[in-house]
Amino acid sequence: MKRYYFHVSDDYTEIRDNDGVVLPDDEHVADFCRDLILAVASEDGWHSEGFVVRTITVADADGNEILTVPFAGALPGPANGEPAVTSRRTVH
Repeated sequence: MKRYYFHVSDDYTEIRDNDGVVLPDDEHVADFCRDLILAVASEDGWHSEGFVVRTITVADADGNEILTVPFAGALPGPANGEPAVTSRRTVH
């Protein structure tokens, strides 16, 4: 099992994950990102009237950034409520 750190940021703010999350394998990183994005996007204070780019940057236990995921790829699409992007990336 590996520890991953999920740093959430937008154009103005970065929230660093100092605790990390232990996941059984790399495949679970994408699922955790999607769940985290949906949780953060539903909170007050993360909504904006203008265009703001929000991302999660995933780092490994050594501090190496291994993946950046935009919120737009995990938020429900306007037509059917399903995520706009459903493809998964394997973390190496």
